[in-house]
Amino acid sequence: NIFGLAVEVNAKKSANNDTGYHFRVTACRLTASLLLSNKDYAMTKKVAIITGSGTGIGRHCAIALAKEGFDLVLAGRRSELLETCVEEVVSLGVDALAVPTDVGNEDAVAQLFTQTKERFARLDLLFNNAGTGAPAIPIEELPVLHWQRVVSANLTGSFLCAQQAFRMMKEQNPQGGRI
Repeated sequence: NIFGLAVEVNAKKSANNDTGYHFRVTACRLTASLLLSNKDYAMTKKVAIITGSGTGIGRHCAIALAKEGFDLVLAGRRSELLETCVEEVVSLGVDALAVPTDVGNEDAVAQLFTQTKERFARLDLLFNNAGTGAPAIPIEELPVLHWQRVVSANLTGSFLCAQQAFRMMKEQNPQGGRI
């Protein structure tokens, strides 16, 4: 057990958010005793990849992890939002890298992990946060193409990222991490 992460998320209705909800991370803390109990990990700078980190829960967790000293790789579809988040977390004293990524695309995910390895040489935490939903319409009216986009982001994306993370976490020294 390397570390634990507790996240409590509250969704509040907000008139000035185009999705209708404002997500606020009210608690995001590391279980420091688990980190410090492993001497190898205590001596290593921690690195996290957060998918879907340009907005919402992903962005707020990036800020929380930066406050805990994690270097970050921020992945998402919209590069301008990722760059804004990078500026914010770098101001907290950590290193961060924005990698525009479609998590449903195998080549894009491979590139995300290649850039992570080149920049930080390790990965301790993967937060598979990216996802999308289908419109609120009757299922018989939902186009298959839209359904395939949901499956690609929510299922295939999590699989591809976890697969790459396992590879990287097995090769690094010390081995291990959390997904």
